Amino acid sequence: MSRLEDLLNDAADGPVRFDHRDIARRVRHRRTGRLAAVAAVVVLGVVGFVAGFGDDSQEVDSVGTIEDGAVTVDELVADRWVAFAYSEVIVAPSPPAFLQFDDDGRLGGIDGCRPINGDWELDGTRLVTSLEPMGNVACDNQPGGLTELLENDPRVGRFDDGSETLKLTAGDDFVAFQRFDRLGEAPSATTLEGRWSASTPAAEGEQEAPAVTFDPDGTGSLEIFGCSQPLEWSVDGDALAVDGLDPDGMPCNGGVVGGGLLLSLTSDPRLRVDGSLLWLSSDLGIDQLHSDGTGAAPSSTTTAPDGGQDAQDALERAAGSIRYVAASPDGVTLHDGGGSQRIASEDAAVAYAIGSDIVVHQPASTTFTEYPPTPEGTPTAWLSGEERALPVSPDARSTRLLDATVLDGVPVALVAESYGGVGPDDTFEELALIDIADGTRSTVVRRPAWESAHLGAAVLPDGDVIGLFASESLVLLARWSPGEADPAWVVEVAVDSRPTLTTVDGQIRVVDAGFDEDFAPMLRIRAYDTNGQEQSDESVPVADPDRELGAGLFCTGWYDATHLLCGRSDGPPILISLTSGTYRQTDSATGSYPTVSEAP
Repeated sequence: MSRLEDLLNDAADGPVRFDHRDIARRVRHRRTGRLAAVAAVVVLGVVGFVAGFGDDSQEVDSVGTIEDGAVTVDELVADRWVAFAYSEVIVAPSPPAFLQFDDDGRLGGIDGCRPINGDWELDGTRLVTSLEPMGNVACDNQPGGLTELLENDPRVGRFDDGSETLKLTAGDDFVAFQRFDRLGEAPSATTLEGRWSASTPAAEGEQEAPAVTFDPDGTGSLEIFGCSQPLEWSVDGDALAVDGLDPDGMPCNGGVVGGGLLLSLTSDPRLRVDGSLLWLSSDLGIDQLHSDGTGAAPSSTTTAPDGGQDAQDALERAAGSIRYVAASPDGVTLHDGGGSQRIASEDAAVAYAIGSDIVVHQPASTTFTEYPPTPEGTPTAWLSGEERALPVSPDARSTRLLDATVLDGVPVALVAESYGGVGPDDTFEELALIDIADGTRSTVVRRPAWESAHLGAAVLPDGDVIGLFASESLVLLARWSPGEADPAWVVEVAVDSRPTLTTVDGQIRVVDAGFDEDFAPMLRIRAYDTNGQEQSDESVPVADPDRELGAGLFCTGWYDATHLLCGRSDGPPILISLTSGTYRQTDSATGSYPTVSEAP
């Protein structure tokens, strides 16, 4: 057992001091192929969170466990597998991707809009595939990540240790699936009643999405491009029977229209109802329909706290007055209590604002396109319209902007700079404070950082820095004091996904955004005082009946002690009420990475 493990085992009742060089020694003596791959990411200055650098036969990563025999051939061939969660690198396609494992060794499916065909076999914990060429198939906004993952013979395991789930992992990328017959529940005539559309409601001026209506008397209609065709329907278990529709098309304005929903409904699909979602599985693939709320209320898999009308009113006020800055591919936008101002037009990974006059931001990597974005390049300070580059070290291999605040009346930016990278003995990370106004800088700490890097950090009013960093199989929270080689204290933080570090009302809060057993969004929030003592450990479900938050959340800051600002890759940032569990979207662009503005 290492010195660090000894100290952490002794830390059950509170934080401990340790020599951080123990981390480098421990890592150096436990190198694996997986660890070397992560090292390549870290030395490039990309802080990719991966927990679990142990033996590949039983390896814990950001969202699950890989074990020999965890998934059997009989399970794989039992039904189709529908994708519901993706790594930071693979973008979730729409419509949902799925895989179908036939017992004769054939593999089929859809990668967004691309067909998947080939052969498969399960070799221990590896899925070995031989895929057929797809030809010249081009899809807008579809990355083809599942196909690429299958070509790399991914490891097979569970998602978040959940039974009847499937997780395929290759390197740092994964796709997680749920068996179709385990999505929600089989429909009844009552839960199926109402209108279901092929997408979320169209924006004003856009073409209305195709929709099907199931009336209580067994009749209904299909609407495509504003034209309607009557139908009759019945449901037996999960099987839907529809009469009155011609799969070759339906009359519309003197012509004939068709489409995927028409073909699916006329192909004897199987159905599952999951909250306000209706899933159809037919020979054509998987379809996902959304309820518009006109029928019987579908059951919801998310149970959130009920704070009543007062909580909803407080959320509305917070959403309308929060001050924050958002970094996105479109640039940097400062939101100041209802108004907004464009600060920069270049692609940005992260930005921090001090009041309305100071914004510090950093470009996004053009190599790593995951969410949250990877900072790369020289940070820039915007001071009331004037821009200047921050004076980072020319000897650093990479620089990452971590925070900006006011320290003793002086606006400062906190950066992490990486040096060396050839081996364990010459790889360091330096945390430095830079005066935004005059460019002077001071070192907080210079520490060995072989295959280790900060995930986040915050400057305290006395100039100390709270850092959250990954090292080998550990995620650690530490307090660094300027001029001290070792942290004042360190605690281990157990997490299931990439965590974020936030501060509010003198507390340090580590937010781990994941999913519960029903795959509904769940926030785990651990609060610490500035001495490293844990104050609370709270799990908060997020009400998401329409499954809008499937790509995961990264929560970055607080409007106040009960309203948390979070970014996501597949929509605008949101503000979550911890009292009610509900949320409101902000006015920022899809995929923006938000941070709450500091008081000047």
